[in-house]
Amino acid sequence: MFPKSVRWWLIVLTVALHACGDQDRGAFSDQSAASAQSASQPAAADRPLIDEREYSNRGDAALPDASEAAAVTHRQIELDGRTLRYTATTGHLTAAVDSGKRASMFYVAYTVDDRARSKRPVTFLFNGGPVTASVWLHLGSWGPKRIAAEARGTNALRPTLIDSDDSLLDQSDLVFVDAVGTGYSQAIAPSVNRDFWGVDQDAAAFHGFILRYIEVNRREASPIYLYGESYGGIRAAVLANLLATSGATLGGVVLNSPILNFNTACDLGAPDCTGFIPSYAAVSTHHRVSNKPDAMPAADYARQAGRFAVDIYRPALLDYLRRGAAPSAALLADLAGYTGIAPAEWARHLNMTPDLYVTRVRPGYVIDINDGRNSAPAGSDWQDPYRDALEAGIHALLPDFLGYRARSAYSMVAGDAWTWEHDGLPLPDAIPDLASALAQSPGMQVVALNGYHDLNCPFLQTELELERVGYAHRVRSHTFAGGHMTYLTEASRQPMRQALRDLYRQAGDRS
Repeated sequence: MFPKSVRWWLIVLTVALHACGDQDRGAFSDQSAASAQSASQPAAADRPLIDEREYSNRGDAALPDASEAAAVTHRQIELDGRTLRYTATTGHLTAAVDSGKRASMFYVAYTVDDRARSKRPVTFLFNGGPVTASVWLHLGSWGPKRIAAEARGTNALRPTLIDSDDSLLDQSDLVFVDAVGTGYSQAIAPSVNRDFWGVDQDAAAFHGFILRYIEVNRREASPIYLYGESYGGIRAAVLANLLATSGATLGGVVLNSPILNFNTACDLGAPDCTGFIPSYAAVSTHHRVSNKPDAMPAADYARQAGRFAVDIYRPALLDYLRRGAAPSAALLADLAGYTGIAPAEWARHLNMTPDLYVTRVRPGYVIDINDGRNSAPAGSDWQDPYRDALEAGIHALLPDFLGYRARSAYSMVAGDAWTWEHDGLPLPDAIPDLASALAQSPGMQVVALNGYHDLNCPFLQTELELERVGYAHRVRSHTFAGGHMTYLTEASRQPMRQALRDLYRQAGDRS
């Protein structure tokens, strides 16, 4: 979920990631690149690519024509005591949509060499924004390389790019895809980038890309998995429905800290903020201002707050909103206990939004809405602790590890407008799309991964939305210590990976 529309759009542009210029590659540490390259004995020669094209994240930008050139490198990685050799392919494929519009979409694909590809899963990963590059997932989550930097309360300094010993490459081939206008993805004339900046237009572009990838790489028999983060949850649900309708074999959808329905986002004026209460409790517990008993695990306390939110807070809140009924002293005391915010403050702001919560929970400090554990004194020069690491990382990885050298800078974000309408609603609700995909794809599973400390897309709101889907035996939710980019919390990576391995294993058991 996001702050109010205009301000949210500015936050995406300034906090999520800035469009970047040239970077000082020498400032980025890669401890494993030299050893990996020297140890690797590729089955085929690497094929680097120098891309002379000019790319832009402007809404009116377009390429004059299509090119599907790609760089190819061969690498290896150690996973669970075994050596996996893989091929990295970096370049563009042309996504054609039913409207006749076309886009050249930039991707990085990691495919294992020594396994039959015909039935091996292939997972397409993308971030949100809605117009943010896939660099967060690419260098933060489950690819063969990732940043190793866990920031908590301070800026991350000189993070390191390492081999990821918990990559998902042993479970699935991985394809990281950038939305049109980000990375090096761009519309093809006469279309322009802005033509793809809308819920349906964006999903159609990703649909066209996936169909093209499957065709070019002969992956028709491979089960398809989608992995979307934040707004990528809506994209994944809409895209899953498009793929299912076109007859693709869907194995699963992963929703990492998703927003699924903008119509229930309390920070956009929706009816109530029930879904945020347990996340407030988790963040307040981290800052030692809640009433969590010493012997109770923090996760159990957050879950207790969730039950309170649904069973006690929400009925009272709706009564207050509909009839103006004053909240009871007991309710206000409970809210104060869970959050450390005074009862009088709750009486004034019973339907407390996350924007207001972060100004009240720890006066004099700035609280990170993406990960409420991060804070800094108000007025200090605090910024997102991972931004510089990711910017430096992608600019080092592309030429040095993937063999792709571009003339233009890699665009982290884009978008000067977005068409939000979907399915007859002014704001998107992707739950019907997800339910339709499940109905059409009997083997498809859905897994949601959330962080307890995420004040952007809170875990309880995800669970409340997924209850509407049905198919309870095929839809599972997991919550871990961490924020919006849950995988950046080192202690949560192994349990997250296990949940994802279970997803792939269960699909294999059904095949």
